[in-house]
Amino acid sequence: LHDALPISLVPVEGTPLGDQVIAEGGQVRWHDMVRAIATARIVMPKSSVRLSAGRMEFSQEAQGFMFMCGANSIFTGDKLLTTANPEFEKGLIVQGNGTTVTNGLVGAGKLDMHGYEYSPTWTNLGASVAVGDTTLTLKEACNWVVGQQIVVTTTATNDDENEEFTITAISDDTKTLTLSAAFTYNHYAGSEYAAEVALLSRNILIQGDDESDTASFAANVRMEWYQAEGRIEQVECYKCGQLNVMGRYPFHFHLMHNSPASWMKGNAVHHAYWRCYTCHGTSQVE
Repeated sequence: LHDALPISLVPVEGTPLGDQVIAEGGQVRWHDMVRAIATARIVMPKSSVRLSAGRMEFSQEAQGFMFMCGANSIFTGDKLLTTANPEFEKGLIVQGNGTTVTNGLVGAGKLDMHGYEYSPTWTNLGASVAVGDTTLTLKEACNWVVGQQIVVTTTATNDDENEEFTITAISDDTKTLTLSAAFTYNHYAGSEYAAEVALLSRNILIQGDDESDTASFAANVRMEWYQAEGRIEQVECYKCGQLNVMGRYPFHFHLMHNSPASWMKGNAVHHAYWRCYTCHGTSQVE
């Protein structure tokens, strides 16, 4: 069998386990569900085992144990259709060694996030810009769109001269951008070097909340241990990471050993509180 197999987490009248639980006046015990999920995984190894109704009845730890025993997913976030999901704290951990952790996914986890392919994700200025200019010319054509944010890097010795803008118009050849504000600084473009222009926006966005700036504490994504995999491309990470908290970086590959099935491509991390990308004890990530 290759189809999805839904497993209800609430007692259903007419089923042996459901009738027993209903007769006892209680709810399904989490370890009974673990046994059912593990049996389904053994009997139907190619099926997608997913948790169904009753997700609010089990804790994050219980769901994590179900995930390790064969379920292909757990529930988190705000809502699924019209039913609320349990709230998890700030952080997503995909772990591969079967150890229970909090605030994330556990088990032989695989995380895939694939946004729209904007190309190039960065290029150079095609011509210098001066203070007061409201347009710029790129070195190469792009498929960026109006409303996206860009950054133009400094060409001076002062790192504070990086400038961010919103694109308000794009020429037919997609090389000339009209910007939301005028340049405050000069940015050089010549044959020997030129300022970089990078696209910050993506159609998949991970970001902190309204309180993140106060404590420099926000979302983080971590792939962990040798069976975990992470494939993340064309994703924007804005105001993420947890300042001075070890291991809580916007994107973190942690002790995965050799992981040739993992990659990071075309992403943008900006205004982060604690680093950007970290590979620790992990090789062969593309």
